Amino acid sequence: MGSSGSPGTVFPTTNNLRISRRTTYYTMIHCDRCQRWFPHERAYEQHTEDSCSHWICNDCEVDYASEKSLNQHYTNSSKHHYCQECDRHFDDVGAKVQHMRAKHWYCETHNRVRGSHGGIQMT
Repeated sequence: MGSSGSPGTVFPTTNNLRISRRTTYYTMIHCDRCQRWFPHERAYEQHTEDSCSHWICNDCEVDYASEKSLNQHYTNSSKHHYCQECDRHFDDVGAKVQHMRAKHWYCETHNRVRGSHGGIQMT
């Protein structure tokens, strides 16, 4: 069988065949978490955007299995200025600290918030 044309396109040929037939092979994309195949990159992207099994940090390009895991990432990452209590993002650490001082019982020294039940929570 000879091949010609663009990559991924095969034109079968034989000595007895005068009309060429074209067969196109597609690269499929597999979602390991959902065990599903997608015909192209955009279909897979749409799947991750719409699925409740994918929680993506667009800044870090990391896909988390749950909303809780994504929020934990926001809380722990120095790249994100995130208020866990309000589920709110800030442009910089200064804006976050200003918000924390104004809205929460915030200890800047320990980077912690006093919870409503007297407990201490990490921010």
